[in-house]
Amino acid sequence: MHRKEFRLYWCVFDFIRKEELLQKLQKQSEETDFWEDPESAQTVMKKLAALSDEVEDWRRLRQRAADALELSQLEDESLRPELESEAEALETELERREFKAMLSG
Repeated sequence: MHRKEFRLYWCVFDFIRKEELLQKLQKQSEETDFWEDPESAQTVMKKLAALSDEVEDWRRLRQRAADALELSQLEDESLRPELESEAEALETELERREFKAMLSG
């Protein structure tokens, strides 16, 4: 993947903005009058849960990539099969997420 393409895909999922929104929704849900409007509160809680899952999934994927990169820097040939397998798995996961992002507009 070219660097320019990477930036384009990264913009599809603005991780920083989603983390900020997650924090905002968490603060909102902690307000004392949050449940005064139960319907609105339920809507916020659903958004909070979905966004939390999405952000956490990306954090895990980022950590997997960082771990694989760290292992690759050891230059230990015995790790090669495991690293190749993980690289393929990461690529497959990124392709799945790219497809999902395209479908969601």
